[in-house]
Amino acid sequence: MSEGNLSSSSPIPPADGDTDANLESAGATPLPPDLIEAVRGAQAKQAEDLRIFDLRGVTSLTEYFLICGGTNQRQNQAISDEIERRLKEPESRKRLPLGVEGYDKADWILMDYGDFIVHIFSGQARKYYDLERLWRQAKECAVPPEELPAHLASGSVS
Repeated sequence: MSEGNLSSSSPIPPADGDTDANLESAGATPLPPDLIEAVRGAQAKQAEDLRIFDLRGVTSLTEYFLICGGTNQRQNQAISDEIERRLKEPESRKRLPLGVEGYDKADWILMDYGDFIVHIFSGQARKYYDLERLWRQAKECAVPPEELPAHLASGSVS
């Protein structure tokens, strides 16, 4: 899949009776652990404006989008590298992306993990492609707060 293909596709409208209200009333389901780990990787590299969209009931393309941004090519690549490292390293996980697009230019890096897709944008590309508007039918999920190191989380500073 090339970078341009996703931006040209239209979101599939929800099936009859499958509205945001119905999805919310079914109870908030926790985010998949691998998606949370991808969020942690992006947070570790200071990704900006992280947003998660639940696409279940909107499209069969994937279940979630993680959208974030970096300030330059090197930061975008570092975010991508950290997410990939975190998802493949633990023996229990060993998860690799099905595909990665746009890494060399790093204006828009797309990492396809099947049940979720990570989009890492430069500021200009994020404004241009405006996935948040394109997929506005999707329910936005709360981004889990960044985990602080134990010595900072406890409030004690040495």
